[in-house]
Amino acid sequence: MTRDEHREFASHWGSFEEHPFFQIVQGRQTAPDVVTLAKDATLGGTENAWHADLSWHKHPSYGAILRAIELPEVGGDTLWADTSAAHDLLPQEIQERIAELTAVHDWVSTFGQAMGEEKSQALRPRFPQVEHPVVCVHPETGRRSLFVNPAFTQHIVGMEAAESAELLAVLYATISLPECQVRFRWSEGAVAFWDNRSTQHYASSDYYPARRVMDRISIIGSAPCGPA
Repeated sequence: MTRDEHREFASHWGSFEEHPFFQIVQGRQTAPDVVTLAKDATLGGTENAWHADLSWHKHPSYGAILRAIELPEVGGDTLWADTSAAHDLLPQEIQERIAELTAVHDWVSTFGQAMGEEKSQALRPRFPQVEHPVVCVHPETGRRSLFVNPAFTQHIVGMEAAESAELLAVLYATISLPECQVRFRWSEGAVAFWDNRSTQHYASSDYYPARRVMDRISIIGSAPCGPA
């Protein structure tokens, strides 16, 4: 698949998302609609944390199509977690407890750290903190899924810090269970397409200082909706 074919394939699912920070925090970007994730001895992998793309945005990504360009001889797998399966594995009392909660999501502790305080403060008015339901309902399947992640979720609204951290730790631990996951071993030219509304992903950073280059096109999403 060429880059133009990548775009043509992605266009069937909606409008392309232009990531607002990648040109700032990672150079080597050659197109506004295609994020190039190029990691090597000078810039190691940093996506090795469970996350949903742009959960800190008012309208998080609908999904993404990732294409392998250049791969290390060993390592660099990507893992996906089914957050609906994770929700269903929770005890009933926790499912009921979290059904109507909301959580704050933010980018400053991740992308903000990479770009420096001055640029971070300049961008803050355009991208304030947002609140999303802890439990989201998939608009097509109707399944409930967990919409919190350790990369961008800051705290649960209305809870003391310790209580929020304790509950989030339970949810993160459930999402990270192998029973909820698949692991994809890349080959050159391979393509992965995921639904950002009901999954999280983790790029294994186990190939340093080897080189790994991927192209990603993301589709603009909508505001997550909770059970209410």
